[in-house]
Amino acid sequence: LEIRQGLDKGTRLQITREGETMSLEELGIKASLFYREGRPILPHPGGPFSLNGEDLVSGEIQLIHGDQLTIAGTEIEVV
Repeated sequence: LEIRQGLDKGTRLQITREGETMSLEELGIKASLFYREGRPILPHPGGPFSLNGEDLVSGEIQLIHGDQLTIAGTEIEVV
């Protein structure tokens, strides 16, 4: 979903179903996301990655509202 007018013009959203992995590459982010029991899970993308300013080297991250991610130089806010 892409907002084409208004204050949020250019904002893009992606939606997926529980159990399906969603690639974020269409958004220019080399990572994927899936939902487990209704919770968004981001597996480590394999490159430079930080969560709320802390560098992470492995594992899965359960995302929550307000998280600030940096994946290979791309900044992302979880809303």
